[in-house]
Amino acid sequence: MRALIPPRPMGLIEKYSSDLNHYFYQFLFCQMIDAMILGGLAFTGLSLIGSRYALLLGSMLAVLNFIPFFGSIFGSMISILVIAITEGLGTALWATIFLVVLQQIDGNLISPKLLESSFNGLHPLQGSTAIDEGAYH
Repeated sequence: MRALIPPRPMGLIEKYSSDLNHYFYQFLFCQMIDAMILGGLAFTGLSLIGSRYALLLGSMLAVLNFIPFFGSIFGSMISILVIAITEGLGTALWATIFLVVLQQIDGNLISPKLLESSFNGLHPLQGSTAIDEGAYH
């Protein structure tokens, strides 16, 4: 690429590629921390409710939390189904209430706080000023 692109635009490409790589790794790290927190809280809550499979279900919820939007929903539905079959409907009702509350706390408090602290100072249009100022000319 260096042979085909002039030095100034190439410098911008390298800078933005490096920044993108850095922020992508930060995002994945935050997702991993969030998954561990969610899995740990799910394990603790499901253990207190009385589920024999709390460790397995908490681990599954942590892994499925990596799937955007629907992963935690599918994980919660599977968990509730397993608890309903193995523990009974009463325990499944308590698990449903717990998992809905846990998902709300995770989606509205934990995850945004992790991402905010990790991406503090990143402007949504960072870098557009370099292009507007004629960096390619």
